[in-house]
Amino acid sequence: MTDVTVAPPTAAPPSVNFVPIGEFLARPDPVTKWVVKGLLPTGGTSLLASKPRAGKSTFVRSLLVSVARGEPFLGLSTAAVPVAYLCLEEIDSMVKSSFLSLGATAADPIFIHTGTLNPATAASEVADFIQKAQPGLVVVDTLGKFLPILDFNDYGRVNELMSSVTSMLRQFPSTHLMYLHHSTKTSVGEDDYLGSVAFHGNVDVFFRMWRSTDKHYLVARQQRYGIDFPQTELTIHPVTNHVIAGSYSIDTPARPDIAIASSILDAVQGGLVRWADVKKVVKGKASRLIEVRNDLIMKGLLVIDDDNNLSVPSPT
Repeated sequence: MTDVTVAPPTAAPPSVNFVPIGEFLARPDPVTKWVVKGLLPTGGTSLLASKPRAGKSTFVRSLLVSVARGEPFLGLSTAAVPVAYLCLEEIDSMVKSSFLSLGATAADPIFIHTGTLNPATAASEVADFIQKAQPGLVVVDTLGKFLPILDFNDYGRVNELMSSVTSMLRQFPSTHLMYLHHSTKTSVGEDDYLGSVAFHGNVDVFFRMWRSTDKHYLVARQQRYGIDFPQTELTIHPVTNHVIAGSYSIDTPARPDIAIASSILDAVQGGLVRWADVKKVVKGKASRLIEVRNDLIMKGLLVIDDDNNLSVPSPT
């Protein structure tokens, strides 16, 4: 009989590995790459917290379109990469309307999931999608419907689940994962979000967004990368839903003037209207009126026929 030799089990590599400080200091610093320059690092995570209806979903949809097209966002350069959006709280028609207002088309590398999912398997399913599609930015709207957390104040459970997703993300160093989360306080406070501090502690960038009367504000306290993004007033365009830092003006590139756009849309609400008649009731330079009109047409908010008649698109 031939003896069978069984190899001893291979020892697991040590998890603790001390090195001399000279060797440690000689290690090269990693180069940080960005999805949004100085704000969202690749391979990183962020959390945007605000009260319901403060504009966070509108904010991230404008962000997604900008990143997918490589257009500046809040004055910062973006990476021009595919993006993915998990919208877990709104119905399809509202999400569709929002992206159409932003001018999104079938040519944009934007992937969307709407509706419920299974929190027990959602993170692994997202990992499978990232592996296949290689998106540079994934937005989860909202965190509470993505992970199986029954008690947001349970530090141990929150930390366990958030850490597991962060570990998963290390497989994808070119992807940034952003969570949206709800705030609870009416005042502007340091921890103005729902639940445990483990939410804050497990992300690289923590954003707060709030609304005061008709104005929106954003601030980022960055824990690990870049510099703090200062408190900034945001403007959400009432027609296109584009978000910018500061206020719109007549000179803002590629953004329709709010008053002109609103006046044009008001003028055509009654049905088919001649462009010549619209120009009689809307104030502004003729060249600017045409620019704003064309911008609205490109974004699917107006339809023009061969006779220069305008109308609002019929709902589908």
